[in-house]
Parts: sequence; structure tokens; C-alpha cells
Amino acid sequence: MNLPRLSLYLIPACVLSGCVPKAPPPVKPPVVAAPAELSPVGTWENNDRGKSQGKMIFKANGELAFQGGMEFYNPVHWDVDKINKKLILTMPQAPDPKLDIFKMYVGDGVQSFDRAQKKVTYHFDEQTTTLNIAGWIFSKVDNSKVDIPAEPTLR
Repeated sequence: MNLPRLSLYLIPACVLSGCVPKAPPPVKPPVVAAPAELSPVGTWENNDRGKSQGKMIFKANGELAFQGGMEFYNPVHWDVDKINKKLILTMPQAPDPKLDIFKMYVGDGVQSFDRAQKKVTYHFDEQTTTLNIAGWIFSKVDNSKVDIPAEPTLR
């Protein structure tokens, strides 16, 4: 028996017996976690010497409201540029003299200031916990902490 003739018998026998290698199972793509949502939504507070000096409330619809001070900037609109990691605040009705202070803080918490468009831009990423608003530092309030009042002591 010569070799080509033998292969005619062996190949079908191997296929029927299962000795022919099978294709490997398809490779599943790795699971990639979605990046954390980059958003300032929530309450930011200006605490000077442990006392609240005002709040900024970022709403999910892109609105921002100052409370307890700096209301002359209201209404404020915000937007996040996730690719360039920027937070842009637009204050369309703010008086020009009140906006001038932002140019003093460019490079000191403020990334850029466009007076003509009444826009202030900040670097904003997952680690951003403070914003310099006209020289006042606002910090994001951690609502996950629950303040439990101290129990009274009996004397």
C-alpha cells in the first residue's frame, strides 16, 4: 500500500473517531468597566473657619444655583467636557464688574476666563474636590457621611 492511498482511509477514520483537532472556542473580549461618571452634581460649600459662607448646587439638568451668597451670578449653566476634563460655567446675566474678579484667579484654580461669553473654565476630573469661585474655595459636600449627634452625658 502506498502512502497516498493510506491517507484516503486514515483521514475519514480520524474524522469519524474525533481525533481531528477542533477549532478553538471563540475568544471573549475582555470586560472593560465604564469610566466613572464625571459630574459636579451635588452641593458644594464654602466653609470659612468652619462656618458655611454659601453653597453652589449643581443640578443634573446643567443648572447651577448659588445660595447664601453670590446670588448675583445666578442663573448659571454648567457643562463638562469629559474628553478635555473641563468644567465650564456660563453666567449670562452676571454683571460685568462682578465677573472681572475671575481674571485674577486664572492659573490659581481657574483655567481660563472668557469675559465676552461670560464663561469660566476649570480643570475637572475624578479627583476634583474644590473649585475657586471668585477667590472663594468651594468644596464638594460628601453626602455619604451621616452625622450622628453625640449622646448626652448624664452628670
